[in-house]
Amino acid sequence: MSLGGWLHADVTDFPRFARLKRRATGNDALACPFELCGNLADIQPPTYPVPATELLDRILTIALAEPRTVRRELKSASADCQFRMEFQQASAFFRFPDIIAIEIIPSGPDSSTIALWSRSVVGRKDFGINRARVERWLNRLSSAN
Repeated sequence: MSLGGWLHADVTDFPRFARLKRRATGNDALACPFELCGNLADIQPPTYPVPATELLDRILTIALAEPRTVRRELKSASADCQFRMEFQQASAFFRFPDIIAIEIIPSGPDSSTIALWSRSVVGRKDFGINRARVERWLNRLSSAN
């Protein structure tokens, strides 16, 4: 039995946000600064008045507070992975996995922003779940300031 268009290949490697190719199926959501992703983003995240290390700690706490969410190991441990994380969150009923890639972008010694791409691993529809997750996590980051 072939799952053909139901399984997505873009969940195996950490995405390069500057070269990101969005899905035609619409089962993903992207928050990304214009300078990094151009017009691809659904949401332009703000610049947070905290250093990148603090923003990284905050999003880690927010992500792991979500039900059925685990942190995924990145394949590369190179220096460019310092501000990158990836999570997997399972849906409540069927336990379908979604992958959430996060990159913190320093914008000064005491400020930073975030790129966040949430996407389904299985299927063609997500009923707005990925966008709702991105908005919820960004709102929690903003309320933490």
